[in-house]
Amino acid sequence: MKQILTLLFLVSASLFSPALAQAATYYISPSGNDNNSGTTQITPFKTAAKGLSLLKPGDTLYFLEGTYPPIKISQSGTATQPLTIIGQNATTVGGHFGFQVTGNYLKIQGFTVTEAVSHGVHITGKNIEISNIIARNNVTENRGSNGVCGSSSGWGSGFSIKLGAENIVAKDSQIYHNCGEGLAITRGINVRASNMVVYDNFSVNIYPDNTKNTTIENSLSYCTGDSRFNRNGTTATAFLVGEEDYAKWDNSGWGAQLENLTIINNIAHGCYRTISSYSELQSGLRGALIAHNTLIGGNGINIFSLPGNRDIKIYNNISGGTIKTGTGIIIANNINTTTYATTPNPNNPLSFIPAPTSSAVNTGQSIGVSTDYRGVSRPQESAPDIGAFEVINNTSLHSPSPSPSPSPSPKPGDLNNDGKVNLLDFNLLISNFGNPYTLFDYNTVVANFGK
Repeated sequence: MKQILTLLFLVSASLFSPALAQAATYYISPSGNDNNSGTTQITPFKTAAKGLSLLKPGDTLYFLEGTYPPIKISQSGTATQPLTIIGQNATTVGGHFGFQVTGNYLKIQGFTVTEAVSHGVHITGKNIEISNIIARNNVTENRGSNGVCGSSSGWGSGFSIKLGAENIVAKDSQIYHNCGEGLAITRGINVRASNMVVYDNFSVNIYPDNTKNTTIENSLSYCTGDSRFNRNGTTATAFLVGEEDYAKWDNSGWGAQLENLTIINNIAHGCYRTISSYSELQSGLRGALIAHNTLIGGNGINIFSLPGNRDIKIYNNISGGTIKTGTGIIIANNINTTTYATTPNPNNPLSFIPAPTSSAVNTGQSIGVSTDYRGVSRPQESAPDIGAFEVINNTSLHSPSPSPSPSPSPKPGDLNNDGKVNLLDFNLLISNFGNPYTLFDYNTVVANFGK
């Protein structure tokens, strides 16, 4: 009898265990109604507040196509059951923060954020993956009636990862035409920004500022020369390493914590400065790898030389100019310029691949960077190529090539024929055919044909 009772208890406990509860899916639409069930696309809620209030760990919330007021996500999932928030051609307009995230354990994708007064995307939560975001035309407090930036003292960012944010992955997004920084990682911890396209923002495109354990990789930062986003008559800095003194703004006690910074496999083009730095605390950078970047234009790589610097490695870059030496900085296998197979154009990142006969080929130092900008493997036993790309069509590559096999048929949507359908193809679609497209179209291609 005891065995039977024990078995019944275990069965009943499993039936009512929250861990085994089925995850729910909800929908929101500007044309919905909060009195609807919200459980199907034809019976959506109207407001984010309604949908978000129902979420439990493991649930998914869709924002269907349309325009929404500012969104704040304060709800949290768990390490094993994150909340998933998906925008399907959803756009937020206005607000002080356009898209604010304070919750933890979240997966967010597919939103356009525009016309926010201060920060477009503003993240202070932990354990968040956010992708396929377009953050454009934000920081309106710093935009004049003529559309020119710099008319007030306001200072937000298009996409901001702020104090309190930890374990953040931001990827596959576009950030442009913001009257503040583009992507700002300010006092974040353990942040990885990958495959970001950032251009024409006021003063600086990508800004790791007094942050710890931050990686910026496989990203494109460029300036077109659009004077609306110039500061003091010059275009933005492509990558600016900052060490601001936040004690004058708040009581966080943060101090000088700029350490463990990785900037690899990135492209910069057409900006006033490429990789530069700025320090108010005069403390220094403790641990950094700046490697395999292709930097065209600007003034090279300029990391402040301060007594607190240590273990800063600047390797295998096409620098676009001189590289500043100084305390704690190690420089090796960099070149100022090289020849390219075609004219570099930020609308086609593959145009930054060097010519097979260029000085970048087979002249780098192996430092453990395993892939290039587009994910092609770099040799680890022999010399890799300098810059963001491995020149895979070079007949004198690092090891014998296998016998050629017939090329596979191109994937639908693979406009650059690299075997992948991704944001590079989407950018080519826009550059060739204009911009009636959105990330919703990109997501549809991926859903139908794979990533």
